[in-house]
Amino acid sequence: MRCSQLLLIAFVNTVVLTGCVPIADPPNVGIAVVDVEGAEPPEVGPPVAYKLRAKEAIGSFDPLLGHAAQVIVTVTTHTPESIRIHLLDTETGRRTPFQRLSSNAEPSARRYATDNLEYESKVRSLLLTGHGIYWAGANGSGEPTNVHRLHIFIPTARITPFMQLELSSPPGDTNPTGAAAIELVQDFLYMAVIGDSVLWGNGLEEKDKMTTHVVTTLERETGRRVIVQRFAQNGATLIPTPEDEICTTDCNGEAPTTHTSIATQAALIERGELIELVLMNGCINDVSPARILNPIMDENVLAHLTDFVCGEMMVELLNKVRSVTPRATVIVAGYYPVVSVQSDLFGLQEWLDRRNIFEIGATRYLLDGLLMRGMTELLAQRSLLFNETARSALTWAVETVNRWTPGSHWASFVDPGFGPDNAVFAPDSWLWSMSEPVGHSDERFPTLDVALEDPLSDRRTLACFNANVVVDPLACFFASVGHPNPRGARAYADAIIAELREVGMLPSKPPEQDQTSPIND
Repeated sequence: MRCSQLLLIAFVNTVVLTGCVPIADPPNVGIAVVDVEGAEPPEVGPPVAYKLRAKEAIGSFDPLLGHAAQVIVTVTTHTPESIRIHLLDTETGRRTPFQRLSSNAEPSARRYATDNLEYESKVRSLLLTGHGIYWAGANGSGEPTNVHRLHIFIPTARITPFMQLELSSPPGDTNPTGAAAIELVQDFLYMAVIGDSVLWGNGLEEKDKMTTHVVTTLERETGRRVIVQRFAQNGATLIPTPEDEICTTDCNGEAPTTHTSIATQAALIERGELIELVLMNGCINDVSPARILNPIMDENVLAHLTDFVCGEMMVELLNKVRSVTPRATVIVAGYYPVVSVQSDLFGLQEWLDRRNIFEIGATRYLLDGLLMRGMTELLAQRSLLFNETARSALTWAVETVNRWTPGSHWASFVDPGFGPDNAVFAPDSWLWSMSEPVGHSDERFPTLDVALEDPLSDRRTLACFNANVVVDPLACFFASVGHPNPRGARAYADAIIAELREVGMLPSKPPEQDQTSPIND
């Protein structure tokens, strides 16, 4: 019995397969794809795309005539006679209609080169002139009457790095709204993302995350579909804790329901031998933002702790990542000074007071009138101390591991290049901020009477007060403040992309932008 797999994709990175369910005669709901043959799904994760297998010669007597790829798509539909197929080049927008052939002379084998020379000749002629073709095959023995196999042939003249087979019923048919699509690619590139809230992208919509920018560039310039395993989450530490757990459902990286250290995230990477790129960061949560900004903590102690965690502990983590993903290029992203002398004093005061980032004694120490004049300078100095110490330690960690990897530049450190003007509450901030108090609040949560800048704040607020969330609700509510906004994420992505060019994963120079307009044949 053939069966279909139902996919439930969680908000973050967890894909749950509910298992196989029998294909029954469903209501007349259009076209649904049940199976794809002749193309391979990714080795990891759900079948978001299919890689075309080897292409066969159109004319067996003369391979120089050209090649074509065959895909067999099994669908359920009550109106097979109305199915139309187009091939969409998703980069240019060009849509090419395929020509439907009668299924009366369908070859018995899964190839178009058959003993039926008249039919083979017709197929060959169409493919040689660049026409895609298809026909609907007969149902298998015991198949429901609504199951149909579509034999689809794509000539090399129509094959591009990123394509989409569109199966639809035209207006006026019994099912005018029925439609399905299958993404076809020529190759996959496997990537993993592990780290903390900076690499997760607190407050950012998916389109604005630094990882999205990196993936888009990789796909555009390599012609390969990037398959991402992303485990980065808010509050993650380098060092495992007794509370370390693995999230299996409702895995929201911004309001996590489990503590998953970055070391544990590395262990979660599937098929590590396939991974070609790892984006990672970490160490700020081991040091703790409260310690970084707390003036009561001695600066020498802060510097020593930062150097140890971001240096020696990062070396330990990098060795683990190397053992899990031996073929990968690893990019270690650095941090930035959250506060600078350009940060607005009163914005800082509102944030620190409402966020309750310090122990209560330290908060009072900061906010009393005696220190107000020098608070910005003090916090800027401590932010800079952490950033410079972390940058030096992370650079050392990367260089150390590279020395232990003879003959290759395995890992790179990337500095996002934030300046004083880009700090929180600064004139040209690359970090999320918050506005003046909005004038009303929930009496249960009087500190939440501010408007946050990020577009996810409303959704995050609902998640933050879930009983299962493992981070402090206040820290969760203010999770975006001090994290890269879209411009900050873009700066990170630009720095990462520049390093990928340096190490040869991308061309040394970006290609000229193609101004091709969408075309419909």
